[in-house]
Amino acid sequence: VAVTFASSSIYALVALRWTWSIFQREDVLLRGGADFDWRQWLRTWGTVRPGIGSALVAVIAMMALQLSIGPTLKDMATHRIMLTHQLLLIAMPAAVIAMLLSLNFRRTFRLRAANPVHLALAPVIAVSGLILVSCLNWWLLRFSFFRATGIEHGKILIDTMNSLGSFPSILAFMAVLPAVCEEFLFRGIVLSGFRRDLGRWVGIAGTGLVFGIAHQAPIAIVTVGLFGILLSWMALRSGALLVTIITHALWNGCLITAAMGKLPAWLFPPDDGLPKPSVIALAALALPVALWFFWRAAGTDEDEAAVERGMPSDF
Repeated sequence: VAVTFASSSIYALVALRWTWSIFQREDVLLRGGADFDWRQWLRTWGTVRPGIGSALVAVIAMMALQLSIGPTLKDMATHRIMLTHQLLLIAMPAAVIAMLLSLNFRRTFRLRAANPVHLALAPVIAVSGLILVSCLNWWLLRFSFFRATGIEHGKILIDTMNSLGSFPSILAFMAVLPAVCEEFLFRGIVLSGFRRDLGRWVGIAGTGLVFGIAHQAPIAIVTVGLFGILLSWMALRSGALLVTIITHALWNGCLITAAMGKLPAWLFPPDDGLPKPSVIALAALALPVALWFFWRAAGTDEDEAAVERGMPSDF
């Protein structure tokens, strides 16, 4: 009852907030009963900057599709379920909304060339961050509230891996494909919309929270949410979606490889154990150092930085 009430309240507040923001716009209040002008839509296509409304619509559409269509996919082959789930239920809502709202694809989805320094630091950030989050995961599993859903979520992952069969297929469908599609949605239209209307840091935190909630497990709201915050900061700092896609894919790949027992036990112990203290200490040192070099490297999203400073931007 509490979960249902809370989720319904959140959806209601989101709908009210979005409706309120729409009716504060002069072009909505004064447009009258004008029909849709497709010529104007074509002329302005690719010039609009996303806001919180478009971001929330993309998230709600994704969740609605998962709740309505997701259960109907259970009789399909596992690889087809993964393809349908990622491409049609996660990436497609973002792409369709961006097209309908005439959003600028290049800036909304950060389709820019990445700084080689950022790409080189992505593996360090992914591995060291995963080691530290695995420690947090180990601690959270001590609580019964997180343990039951965490174990159930782990069993689903193991069953999915067993159904996919070969190791390359597992990595392709469970590491690379989710990284591409989820980054396209969350570090694309969601982060861009939140960033514009809520500011840099609230936008980063909000995107991470939504990213954790979307994984539909209480423990994921904490662990995956923190990872989402890290990815959101990296996306804003680098200005290139490719950087977060690689980081996300490496994170997923290490997690899957460890679950299959293909990594040393001292690095990622099986059965949610803790790494060696020396490994934890090294990760705790490597992560902030890597983030500092990441921050120092060129590649800040200048369009969004200009908007934050109140300067004109061609966004």
